Amino acid sequence: MVTAQISAAADLATAARELPLRFKPHDNKRRRVAWRAQLADLRRRLGALQPPPLPARSGPASAHALDDDADRTEDQTTRVLRAALDALDNACSDDETNTQSLLAIAIALREAAGKIDQARRNTRTFLQGRGSVLPNDLSDAMRRSADLAIALHRHPERARLISATSPLPSATEIWRKVTDAEQSRSEAVLQSLLEPVSEVTYELVEDPNPASWALDSRSWVVMAPTHVFDDTLALLETLDDAAREQLGPHLVVLCVFDAVRPITADTPAGSDQRVSLGFGYQLSSSAARPALLISPDTAMEWAQAAGLLLLDHTTSPATLAERLVHRSHEAARRRMRRLPEPVTAQGDQQPPIIRADAQGPNTGQSQSRELADIQASLSLLQQHVEAEEEGTVSMYLSEVIFRPVAGLSLDSQAEELMGAMAVLHLDRLRDLPTDEAAARRAAEGGG
Repeated sequence: MVTAQISAAADLATAARELPLRFKPHDNKRRRVAWRAQLADLRRRLGALQPPPLPARSGPASAHALDDDADRTEDQTTRVLRAALDALDNACSDDETNTQSLLAIAIALREAAGKIDQARRNTRTFLQGRGSVLPNDLSDAMRRSADLAIALHRHPERARLISATSPLPSATEIWRKVTDAEQSRSEAVLQSLLEPVSEVTYELVEDPNPASWALDSRSWVVMAPTHVFDDTLALLETLDDAAREQLGPHLVVLCVFDAVRPITADTPAGSDQRVSLGFGYQLSSSAARPALLISPDTAMEWAQAAGLLLLDHTTSPATLAERLVHRSHEAARRRMRRLPEPVTAQGDQQPPIIRADAQGPNTGQSQSRELADIQASLSLLQQHVEAEEEGTVSMYLSEVIFRPVAGLSLDSQAEELMGAMAVLHLDRLRDLPTDEAAARRAAEGGG
C-alpha cells in the first residue's frame, strides 16, 4: 500500500513539473496527449487503492485485519493525492479550447498544495529507502504553476516565454518579472494618492491570510498617524475598482502613533518608533462598498507583519502619554536655552483640536468607544507637542500637568490637554476587576 502511494506521488510530481507547458499558446499535441494519459493511469492506480468489501460471516480476526487495511488504504494520504490529481487534471482538460479561468486553476492548485503540506506535517510521510508519500517537490511544483497561472491571467502574452526544456524555472522567472512590475505600479499608485499626507508610510508585508487568487503572498499596509488617519482613509476610498485590483485583494490601513524611543546606548535621542493602536480598516475590492473595520486580532497580525510595536502593557496609552510629556519637557528646555522672543497673541497658533466624538469618513461603523477616545486623545497631545517643538505655542504640556498640584487654574486649552491625559491614564484600568478599578479611579481623582 505505502509503496503504491510513494510511486503515485512520484509520478504526480513529474506531471506537476510539466504542467507549465500546458499553458503555452501552442502546446505540443503529442506531449499533451501523453501527459493526460499519465494522469489517467494515475487515476486508475489511486482508484485501485479502494479497500475491498468486508466478506460475509468473517471471523473476528479477519474482520479486524480487513478493517485495519481499510483504515490504511482510505487514509488521508490517498485522499490528498487524489485532490492533487484532480487539480492537475482540471488545469488541462481534454478540450484544448476549454477557457477555464486561470484564476480558478491557480486557486485549485494552491488549495491542493496546502492539503499536501498539512498532511505532511500531520503524518509520517517518508520511508527510508523508498521515498516520501507526500514529497516536497509535488507541492512546490503545484504552487509554482499556480503562480504562473495568476501571472498569465494579468499578462497572457508572456505564455510564449515558457521554456520546453525547463518549464518550472521559466515559470518562476515569468512570475517574478510580472510580480516586480505589478508591485512597482502599485507603489506608484500609493505614492501619488497619499502625497498630501506626508506622515503616512506604506510597506509591502507578508499577508497573515493571503488570498488564494493573489499574485503574491504579500500585501500593502498603510500606516497613518492618528491625526491624519481619517484623511488617509478618505483618500484611499477615492480609488476606483481598477486601482483597487492593481493594489491587490488585501490593502489594510492601520492607525499608528509615533512615540519617542527611550534613550539607550543603541538608540539616539529623539529617534521615533511607530506603535499600532490596535485598529484599522481593510479597503473593499469595490468602490461601491465602504472600507471594512478589521478586528483587534487581525489588526495585531498586520501590525506584527509590518514590524510595528503593539499597544500592550509595555507600550500602553499611559506610556505613550509619558513619552509625550518628556518631549514637551525637552522642547521647553531647548526654548529656554535659545531665549527666543516672546510669542505674541497673534502668533500663538493653536494646534488643530480633534475631539473624541469627532466622526471621520467611516467612524460610524462599529468602532469601539475606547479606541476612539484613545485615538483622539493621542492625536490632540501629539499635535500640541509637535507645535511646542516648532515653537508655535507658548503653553507646554509638561507645565500644564503640574498646574493642579500647584493649585493653579486651568484655561479651556489646558483642560482639554488634561482631559486627554486622563483618558490615556485611565485606559489601563479597563481590564481590572470592578472593585479594584473603582478604588484606583477614586485614588486618582477619577470619581
